[in-house]
Amino acid sequence: MHHQATDYIVKSETAFIRLKKVIAEVLRYNTMEKQLKWYMERM
Repeated sequence: MHHQATDYIVKSETAFIRLKKVIAEVLRYNTMEKQLKWYMERM
């Protein structure tokens, strides 16, 4: 990456909306993983 940039965020009108959706999806996936693990431990 140019000038050793490791984090780069494009700020636009929809960037924060998209970010919110991505975070919500990651949290939902994490919850599903925990539930699956819980059920698999009981089988």
